[in-house]
Amino acid sequence: KWIKLQLLQQKVIVLLAFYTGMRKKEVLSRLWKDFMLFGNEIIIDINNEGMKPLGWSLKTRNAKRKISVYITNLYHLDLIKKWYKLRSSTSKAGYLFVSQKINGHPKVKEAISETIIDRFNIIIAHHTKRYCTFHSLRHSFSTYSFLKIMQNQQNFPYAIIDLAVKLGHETPETTINTYLHYDLLQLLKMDICVP
Repeated sequence: KWIKLQLLQQKVIVLLAFYTGMRKKEVLSRLWKDFMLFGNEIIIDINNEGMKPLGWSLKTRNAKRKISVYITNLYHLDLIKKWYKLRSSTSKAGYLFVSQKINGHPKVKEAISETIIDRFNIIIAHHTKRYCTFHSLRHSFSTYSFLKIMQNQQNFPYAIIDLAVKLGHETPETTINTYLHYDLLQLLKMDICVP
């Protein structure tokens, strides 16, 4: 059960980073009470409560936020649900992701070690065959979200502001200039925009 929980939670850490755009410290410091699962909707409360004991803090004043996303990939949703069920059977308290076991029980009062990100960086770089890190999942979230915004072509300015809020940015300019890889999106735009 413990090994299964460890394997599932590693997959879920990556999935949450990809689907929410959370920073690595935001993912690792989430408390159990910060995470809600309703069907295929995930709601995550990003706050300082789980970060303070680790000596961390949110990157910007706008980083405190609630993120709501829908997981439409059934395989990913199934992994998250299996992990959620297994994790909730250990304790409904403490940190969301746990790394150690004492007397057969995970230490929910201690967050998973940040060294797991180093392992993810190696795995991601190996599979992509280029320099790519865990933080690249945040860029992927931004780019795919922006692509959806362009495809829908409705409420464009508000959708960009909403994306900036989900990422915890102080301004939409930060989102556009740093995360959206505008040159790639210009190429994609040719395929999705109606002349």
